[in-house]
Amino acid sequence: MTMIASTSYIKGFTMTEDQTNTQDVEDDNWLNRQRITCPACQRPLERIDHSPFIDYHYLYCDTCPIHVEVCYYDETFQALDQAASRENDSHTSLMRVIEARLKPCACGGSFKHDAPRRCFTCHAPVIIDDAAGIDLWPPEEEVDEEQEAEWWPRFTRADDLWRDTL
Repeated sequence: MTMIASTSYIKGFTMTEDQTNTQDVEDDNWLNRQRITCPACQRPLERIDHSPFIDYHYLYCDTCPIHVEVCYYDETFQALDQAASRENDSHTSLMRVIEARLKPCACGGSFKHDAPRRCFTCHAPVIIDDAAGIDLWPPEEEVDEEQEAEWWPRFTRADDLWRDTL
């Protein structure tokens, strides 16, 4: 049996090279990316926690798989954020204020931060419980740049988000 030399020390424990590589793999999944399948049509999908380093909120339609991107630097978002923080310092309260100001989805649904995440193929709910903060995407290896260029505008709205008045 060949011994592998230790390569790192963590809190007094010595890790072998193989263990260090395993730890690196685990650290690379800090957004909890998981391959899942749609329960209705079996389409492969990926669920991933929303990155705290992205400068926008995703709010999902409660009827179809389309989502909106609300940028932190959008003037309307900043005004809503300031108004909401004066009243209540809750993320959920801010999301409810944003939801009330968003235009409806093309399908007639409403955008909600905690709406179920839906399959892109059959529109069945895939992530239902505790959906806030979780994003759903086609599997990374199935979408090349050309496909992404077609997919993104179909399922994402980033412009013309706001109702003029409540």
